[in-house]
Amino acid sequence: MRVVMVTMLGLWLTGCGGGNSGTPDGAPADGSVDVDAAADGDAGEVDGAAVDGALEVDAAMMGDAALAGDAALGLDAAMADAQPADAQPADAQPADAQPADAAGCGALAADPTDVYVDRSATTTSVGTQACPFHSIREATLLTAPAGSRIIHVRGGTPAFVYSETGPIAVRAREHLQGDGETLTQVTGVARCSVFDCVVTLAATARLSGFTVTGAAVEIPTGADGAAVDHVTVTGSNNDGFYVRATAQLSNVTARANQRHGLDARTGTVTITDSHFDGNDDDGVHADRQVVIDFRRGSASNNTLLGIALQDSATVSSSRMHTLTDVVIERNLGFGIEVGSTASLRLRNTVMRQNEVGLVFTPSSATGNLLDLGTATAGGAGGNVFAGNVAGSRNLRSGLCIQQSGAAGSQVAEGDTWSVCPPSQRRITGPFCVSQNTYADVGYVQASGVTDAPPLAAPASCTVGP
Repeated sequence: MRVVMVTMLGLWLTGCGGGNSGTPDGAPADGSVDVDAAADGDAGEVDGAAVDGALEVDAAMMGDAALAGDAALGLDAAMADAQPADAQPADAQPADAQPADAAGCGALAADPTDVYVDRSATTTSVGTQACPFHSIREATLLTAPAGSRIIHVRGGTPAFVYSETGPIAVRAREHLQGDGETLTQVTGVARCSVFDCVVTLAATARLSGFTVTGAAVEIPTGADGAAVDHVTVTGSNNDGFYVRATAQLSNVTARANQRHGLDARTGTVTITDSHFDGNDDDGVHADRQVVIDFRRGSASNNTLLGIALQDSATVSSSRMHTLTDVVIERNLGFGIEVGSTASLRLRNTVMRQNEVGLVFTPSSATGNLLDLGTATAGGAGGNVFAGNVAGSRNLRSGLCIQQSGAAGSQVAEGDTWSVCPPSQRRITGPFCVSQNTYADVGYVQASGVTDAPPLAAPASCTVGP
């Protein structure tokens, strides 16, 4: 820097004064330039150079002193690295002082199809892949998408925990996608439509790849078409999943929640490959005109019931609940309860070590139905109500019918019991829990009906292990 500065001064003085030693002719008296010979390599001293104001350059000072008037000397480029950072070009500034584009963040589109979130990011919070948002809430506060949008939320090992304020609202056509249940966790408690929740979904919204703690995942009234997959809810202060619309749950888990694993009301809720275990009330609680279609999964180790089905069907079997390939074990109450306004089609489901495997209350007023298997082709139940070894039965009975009707009024073809045909026993008390002696089928006779075992002797049944 010193050589460049002095050389340029020398060239300027040569052009103005006609030499590089001695005193130039006509040097004005109001200014001087003193260039030390040790610095510029000349033996002489140049005085009287015409400069704006008095400018004195001393070689001994060039290493540390700032040079005044460098702009007038045309030295901007040479002196750029001596300027303050905020006066430098953007690409020479520290990354955190640069505009977003200069840092390589790019600009987030007005209606982006992909938005990124990473709580560990140290870049500017823009929402692009290069500079992701630092919280999920930032992404969900963008203008709602006109088309589809995926919000990609980064996870890690150990899991990245996103502690969010206020409910996370996933809008229509929006997919909130974490990196996986073991990698991405979101927590936070906020009031939603009825109870506390962490995430609430609008119609056609989707949630996947998270563990949610603290409160529920909510699908409120009107949110038809919402979907949740590969999500675990645990430690909620109420339900795990709170559903009030037609929705899909796939590969979800609800465990150790303070109420039900799933509380569903209205609409049709389709559940596949999911588990509702170890909750303080029921594993699945269906009420108020909802229909449950649950295929493959479990509802076990709950404090009350495995699955409670209420208020879904009237006369039409088209409103029947369906449980297929579900394991229902070790619930302190009933494995399945089918109320007087509910109907159920049960296939390939295992019920063991519950107080009662299944309790059904038929009603002539509603015409509700219980389909445990039929003799038609492909109609076998394939359900396991009991076995003949220790631990393979329920405490009181595999099946109990409250307010049972005429003899043989209930069909169960192709199921497994402790004996075949299954044993049946009339309960003298008013409820199924009044039975203290085990029988495969217990029944509380309806008023005015003579003692008549309600289960028709099956043409096909199996003795289970």
